[in-house]
Amino acid sequence: MMTDYKEKDRNAILGYLKERNSVKVTDIIAHAGAEEMRVYPILFELEREGIIRVEDSDDFGAAEVVALMN
Repeated sequence: MMTDYKEKDRNAILGYLKERNSVKVTDIIAHAGAEEMRVYPILFELEREGIIRVEDSDDFGAAEVVALMN
């Protein structure tokens, strides 16, 4: 049985977000337990799916602060 590391990281990010209102992406990287290289692509997918909203982004459009949609 193969482990789906992306799904594991996705669940870690969602679990971290469920306990908080608005979260800095740097905090997700530091504390959620997800692989750093997968955080931004997963957040992009979650935003496209309408699961999270980006509350602040940098000049290049990368998320800096995110929150779960209600």
